[in-house]
Amino acid sequence: MQALVFVDRPGKALMPLTERTCAALLPVVGKPLVVFALEDLAFAGIREALVIASAHADRLEQELGNGAHWGMRLEYVLVRPNESPDQVVRKVAGQLSEHFLMMRGDLLRTPLLKKFLALAMAGRQPAEAVYGGRPAAIRLATQSDQASWQLMADPEQSAASPATLPLLDLPEGNVSLIASLAQYHRANIDAAAGRFGALIVPGREVAPGVRLGRQSRLPATAIKGTCIFVGSRCRIDHSAEIMNEVVLNDDVIIDRQSTLRCAVILPHTYVGEMVDVCDSIVSTNYLISVSTGAVTRVVDSFLLSGLKRTGYTTGFASLMHRCLGLLALLISAPLWPLMFLASIISRPTHPFRRVRLVGNKLDRAGGIERRKIFVTLEGATPVPALKWLPLLLAVLGGNLRMIGVEAMPPEREAMLEADWERLREEAPVGLIGPTRLALGPEAPDEEKRVAEGYYARVRSEWNDIAMLGAAVRALFKTASWIPATGGGSYPQREVSKA
Repeated sequence: MQALVFVDRPGKALMPLTERTCAALLPVVGKPLVVFALEDLAFAGIREALVIASAHADRLEQELGNGAHWGMRLEYVLVRPNESPDQVVRKVAGQLSEHFLMMRGDLLRTPLLKKFLALAMAGRQPAEAVYGGRPAAIRLATQSDQASWQLMADPEQSAASPATLPLLDLPEGNVSLIASLAQYHRANIDAAAGRFGALIVPGREVAPGVRLGRQSRLPATAIKGTCIFVGSRCRIDHSAEIMNEVVLNDDVIIDRQSTLRCAVILPHTYVGEMVDVCDSIVSTNYLISVSTGAVTRVVDSFLLSGLKRTGYTTGFASLMHRCLGLLALLISAPLWPLMFLASIISRPTHPFRRVRLVGNKLDRAGGIERRKIFVTLEGATPVPALKWLPLLLAVLGGNLRMIGVEAMPPEREAMLEADWERLREEAPVGLIGPTRLALGPEAPDEEKRVAEGYYARVRSEWNDIAMLGAAVRALFKTASWIPATGGGSYPQREVSKA
């Protein structure tokens, strides 16, 4: 059986949250809305789905991919903004079996799809799901009954499907249409409180009613209530106060003496010192009062601001760095045989090994944004100018830039927890950088992170050009060709032998 997942709602009632995205990609407790729908489909045993998208279809495809993350196969169908569900079914009828599922992917529901399908397929007739007496925008439709194709077109315009079908009421279910900012706010808090049953919520429970995501820090002194969800890579100061019913999505920083109660904070948001957020949604520098609907854009970045991550793999600067990498590769061609020979002499049995490093490309699988890990080779030669030649291939592939902070194994990067240590994430990862040029491999890690944080804050194209010139001059110095301490041993990294 195939499923049609409608994610074509622009979400005008959810502005300004949908300025640059669609309703289906808005996060609820750390995951986009549509991901909950796909998880429910996968649990029900449905492996093929057509994603019906309109605005931001490219970003939807980028976020969800081909569906392999959920063991599914996703295909995307682009439709006009005002195209009705029955028109869409006519367009894709040739790809559908006799029985197929129709559902909106921009609502939040208790995952009861498997139970609904079991009841509906027992009768072999079209049916509509109702959760606790409320429409859930789920239908079992058939090719032969066109009346069954009339799914709810837009939750912001209508609360029920236009055609009447046999209703299958699942009283233990809960559904939120998320047709307003207040409903979006409430859906986050209800999901964090477990009011959507077996919803798959990321993170682990660290205290009663408190859930914490990966690589996040929530001091015990900051916990002042229950029904608290903290997503991945969040930082909360020990003097902050997190009261009842608070949802922090991914990549959020809460600074000193801030107070949050009945608040939903969207990803990549900074809440400054002594800021009090109550009964509100915060998205970067937007403060949205749920009770009044007032939207305030805060211009003082010390109070509220955005912390959006950059992949550093697109644009003119990325193209220039790839061209520089190609030029360096051509110039260094005579050195490659020397590097191979030196590595074999240093370690005849294992002259090269595979190294896993965190690069510049972004991975958005499952709606979680992180830098991708890439694999490269490293020679056993102790000569600095030869050891890093294979990394030029990573520059050509866009995983590294010529200039940037040090490329780290994922295990080492995960250990960077302090805010000052993670300042390096504001800069691209590069082959050459402040640690390799100014400090050298023997410098303490803390000193390297300080230098990288400073570089990330003051970096500019002119500074990078100056650093590139310094790297070229360094090649003509004796230190670049003197074997490093330790002979032919590899640096201390988590690797696998080639």
